[in-house]
Amino acid sequence: LQYIVDAGILDNKIRDHPNDQRIRIIYFTFMKIVILLLFSPMLLVFGALLKNGVLSSEPPGMINRLKQALTNNVAETRDDHQYAELRTPVIAAAADETWQRALQAGQTLGWELESSDQAAGSQHWVITTAVFRFKDDFRVAIGSKEDDLSTLYILSTSRKGTGDLGANLAHVRSFLEAVGQQP
Repeated sequence: LQYIVDAGILDNKIRDHPNDQRIRIIYFTFMKIVILLLFSPMLLVFGALLKNGVLSSEPPGMINRLKQALTNNVAETRDDHQYAELRTPVIAAAADETWQRALQAGQTLGWELESSDQAAGSQHWVITTAVFRFKDDFRVAIGSKEDDLSTLYILSTSRKGTGDLGANLAHVRSFLEAVGQQP
């Protein structure tokens, strides 16, 4: 204790307290730091889950959504997906116009275009996450359904980790909103 006081780690106000009070102050300060270090990661995870819309009661329910976010790092659209927002969206526009809208959506969202092929109706975007700067891949394939209807097949994957905390689902939602199709 004397070393800590002499080294200047404790400020002058603490030096004036009797030894037993100094020990209590050091103990409680130490405990505050430990609690902060333990709860900070939990707050980050909870914040990410909340921001990415995982804590929603929409079908298939919050527990299933939470399990998915903690154990899966992929979100993809399919005709029969259990999540309504991940069912293959149909856009009320021809495939060429949808391709342009998808291109504009990715640029608006600030994503990096890795590759694109308008003839094939495909785009590959790279998304850099905000906090940890991880890279996620976002692939779009645009199909023609009828003359004035097109479909978006989307695959969003994280390059690292086994659980994305719902980030890829959030990427799909943001993209569909920017394209003009509400999920």
